[in-house]
Amino acid sequence: MLNKILLPFLILFLLSVFVKAQEVIEMKENNAEKVYYLHNGKFTPKDVADKYNKPHYKDNKNRNIFGDIYLSPDDLADTLGYRQFFTGQNSNFGFFGQDRMVQWFQAPAEMRIVSVGMMCVAKDDTTTATSVKLVKFAWTMDQIQNQVPFPTYLGYYEAAGNGYNDATAYLNDPDITGGWVDSTGLGLTSPFGDDLWSDGGVGYPFVPVIDENTVPVDYNWVDMNILFEPTVQRFDIIGVSTKNLDPTMVTAAQPNPPNRVGWFANQNTGLGGTFKFYQGGRNDPPNDFGWWAREFIWDYVMAVVLTGDTPPDINSYTQLTGTISTDPRTIDANITDENPSGGPMGVDTAKIVYSTDGWVTTSEVIMTGTEPNFTGDIPGMPGGTEVSYRVEAVDLGGNVSTSLPVVYYVSEVVSGTNLVILNGFDDPDGFPQDYYFGGNVQTGTTTFPHDVWSYGPVESALLDNYDNVFEIWNADQGDYNKDVVRAWLEGAGNRNYFLAGQEYLGANNSYTDSTYVVGDFEYDILGIMQSYNDITYYYRDGVGGNDTFGDSVGTRVFPLAGTLFGDPLIALFGSLNPPADSIVHNPLTILDPGDGSELNWQDGFDVVNGAGVTVDMNVRTKGIGEVRYPPDVQLLPTLAHRELTAGNKIVFCAFDPLSLNTNDDSTAANFNWMGFANASPTYQALVWFGVALGVEKEDNVIPEAYSLSQNYPNPFNPSTSIKFSIPEATDVVLKVYDILGSEVAVLVNDRIEAGNYTVDFDASRFASGMYIYSIKAGEYSSSKKMMLLK
Repeated sequence: MLNKILLPFLILFLLSVFVKAQEVIEMKENNAEKVYYLHNGKFTPKDVADKYNKPHYKDNKNRNIFGDIYLSPDDLADTLGYRQFFTGQNSNFGFFGQDRMVQWFQAPAEMRIVSVGMMCVAKDDTTTATSVKLVKFAWTMDQIQNQVPFPTYLGYYEAAGNGYNDATAYLNDPDITGGWVDSTGLGLTSPFGDDLWSDGGVGYPFVPVIDENTVPVDYNWVDMNILFEPTVQRFDIIGVSTKNLDPTMVTAAQPNPPNRVGWFANQNTGLGGTFKFYQGGRNDPPNDFGWWAREFIWDYVMAVVLTGDTPPDINSYTQLTGTISTDPRTIDANITDENPSGGPMGVDTAKIVYSTDGWVTTSEVIMTGTEPNFTGDIPGMPGGTEVSYRVEAVDLGGNVSTSLPVVYYVSEVVSGTNLVILNGFDDPDGFPQDYYFGGNVQTGTTTFPHDVWSYGPVESALLDNYDNVFEIWNADQGDYNKDVVRAWLEGAGNRNYFLAGQEYLGANNSYTDSTYVVGDFEYDILGIMQSYNDITYYYRDGVGGNDTFGDSVGTRVFPLAGTLFGDPLIALFGSLNPPADSIVHNPLTILDPGDGSELNWQDGFDVVNGAGVTVDMNVRTKGIGEVRYPPDVQLLPTLAHRELTAGNKIVFCAFDPLSLNTNDDSTAANFNWMGFANASPTYQALVWFGVALGVEKEDNVIPEAYSLSQNYPNPFNPSTSIKFSIPEATDVVLKVYDILGSEVAVLVNDRIEAGNYTVDFDASRFASGMYIYSIKAGEYSSSKKMMLLK
């Protein structure tokens, strides 16, 4: 019917928009009371005690309606969606001509589907149309979440002669000519079964409208009663599938055709991801066309009428983050139960289930309270413990609900001097986490005492244990610790702070170029008064007249001579053989795992005038706002340092410091990984902060007396080793001074056990001349001279 009736009117349809922005939307958002949005923009808040037993709006036949949804007194209207999970790395995830995207939903009870909505956030062409249909899933939820890792190339259905790589997406597509082709080599079957709602495999066409950040959220709604309102059973898995109807698909010659439609998406692997059909191919068109399992969820919603008994709603529960506290931790939960089938209604029990060994074994805490408020305590845990927990609830009908798990870590202070915050990383170890402080640190030839935190927002109780904090911010997945860091810096003038990460500025202001004023962390601490976000994104001219996105290539950066962090990079660059032509920032070359998730989203900024801020590096912009710049016309600061009035040393990199190199091609002869060198900003911050580098115990012999040896080699260029011995555990301070007596480096400032030690002194950023190194250990002190010759 859709094929025969709607398609003749498609041309007229494309001139208008089929959107019902305010008739059916989320009705449980932010745990507020449920709301009915009615026709003509009018709405009626639903009183909780009313329980849907009274009419809210009547048609001429005296039927209760919600928009176009007809309700019986016991029916319960609801909207299924994932907006509550849209935290952290949200994105604009697009698809091109003939591509498909599908988002799964699992029915919480028997229900009738009345409408589906999609959140559009970007379009290349305002007239580009998409279509929507519903499909049944053949895979179980366990298969969806655990069958394959993300991303994985799954396969396609044969469609010989269709003009689109002889492939199609679904079993009921009208162009299908053969069976499922498995691309995994594992013998996997298709994730999908028959269509649930379509016209002979054809979906309903509409022209998506971009959301303008309206409240309520402006989804693109399509009503099912155009055909019929399908009914599904509890635990059925339904896919809402959209298709870009433009005929121009991706090809190797045209990887970015001008017909992209972008849906609001979130990289939330905890939900198991979902699926995208790349009609032209994904990484290697046309050799990898078909379905791919992706680690994203799309912001689609499904308005339904629940007609069966539903399990309890775990509306909210405490999301604990990492801590150094070993005390019990409280979990509060808001849990309610409604029963449209008319049976017993109410929450029977609620409990916290937790594990300290990755769910191999579990323990339970029965929560106290009455509907809707329940509470319970997870027992205190010793430092070094990782705790996983979830909330479970059972209603009077025996239906069970289980929340998503939460993981937190109970840390312990070991170093007491330096803290490395890996902000937004899932694990404190591995790549790239272990590599940020240079090759010598990674290979073990240079060490420095430090603790690592990668467990969510930091607490004041944690920071107060350290003199130096190095925060690496992972894309836009990290937390903002501004208030805690500011308070920590204000606590003592000898506390120093290094912050680095692309999109740190942009992700906090919705990628809108922003001005900072007194009172803002960026202004007061970082010394920034203006941000310019995603300056690498804009188009650049490609080969043969085609354009490519600037976020998929490196961005040229320019260290500044005569600056603390610029000079080491310039010196390294000048020493390269074969010579390189430029220094670039490109996460794709260094960090990308092969799925295109690590793009070049570098920011630039302006510094506060007269605030003692030194710019160490500029970046070439490709554009600011709506203005596109030709090469080298516009340079902006992207690395700077300053010293606050109280003496705190501050460094800010608006990029990923590990991603500095000399060529987008890592196999090129003149490629050099500059971010993994002692010249990198991260390593140089260690030097500037006076962190003890390379203090190594030589043996297990306990010396009989204190001593300080002459450095070797001497004269030296650019590094030398200094040996010292201490017969008992004591506080050791080893510093370097120039000939005028000014302190230039702190090599050791820590409590050290008895033994014989060697420390390396890297003088690559110092001028030739005589230097004095001096040790103080307990009551012992000694000084010696050394000569740097360059």
